[in-house]
Amino acid sequence: LGYCYLVLGRLPEGFELLYRSLRVLRRHRFERQVASAPLDLCFGHLEISRYRTAKRHGLEALRLAEQTGDSQIKKNALYLLGEASHLLGQEDDARRFFDLLQTYFPESPHIADFLLAVNVRQLINLRA
Repeated sequence: LGYCYLVLGRLPEGFELLYRSLRVLRRHRFERQVASAPLDLCFGHLEISRYRTAKRHGLEALRLAEQTGDSQIKKNALYLLGEASHLLGQEDDARRFFDLLQTYFPESPHIADFLLAVNVRQLINLRA
């Protein structure tokens, strides 16, 4: 629900629900589900131009996704981390994250170059 609020532009409500959800999931040690909250927070902070905070949450989502073997969250985290790094002017990090994302799209060999050139964040749906 928090992610939906972010997408709808209801940012304060979205952030409140996501942070509350993150606390509850951590408290009850729902390891598998907890990765989606920092991923959504990464997305939300990108939307409000808080790129450093977005990257911090994205790194947490990536760590948890790798720990739990959740490839969908890992793929989305790599994309958002590449975007956050690019917006921070950290081109080496951006390319590294986008190159890792490339492994999910072997039929499209220039994903990193494309994502560094075009902002497609508005087309991404983390729940699709």
